[in-house]
Amino acid sequence: METPSLHLLVVDPDETLLFAIRQVLEDEGHRVTTFDDGHRALEWLYEQGLPDMVLLGMRLPTMSGWTFWSRMRFLRGADRLPVVVMSDDSSIRGRIFEVGASGFLARPFSIEQLFDAIEHAVRYPRAGGAPSPAGRPDL
Repeated sequence: METPSLHLLVVDPDETLLFAIRQVLEDEGHRVTTFDDGHRALEWLYEQGLPDMVLLGMRLPTMSGWTFWSRMRFLRGADRLPVVVMSDDSSIRGRIFEVGASGFLARPFSIEQLFDAIEHAVRYPRAGGAPSPAGRPDL
């Protein structure tokens, strides 16, 4: 399946990762907005509206990814917004799917894993509707 052009919001404190993800995804025709801070990302969401998908790091400097996610859910339509979590803490994997994540990227991840996670999230925007990810260790 070819992923359509998307507008992705990427929130993560690692500026090198933000730069790399932006370059790779823009080269594929996607529009990418990045923030290294959850507060500024939330302000942007409230002003600009929802993107097509969020790639979310959980260890943000001014608020946790969990707090960002819960506050984002107050926006109309955010309950249907695909969220792919990026973390080096694999112990949260079960919990993120329970709360409706569309995917999980274990850090560090490859470009191929990033593309697979985005494609999976497009096909299955909410974990509850997705087939079991057990066979997909990168999602």
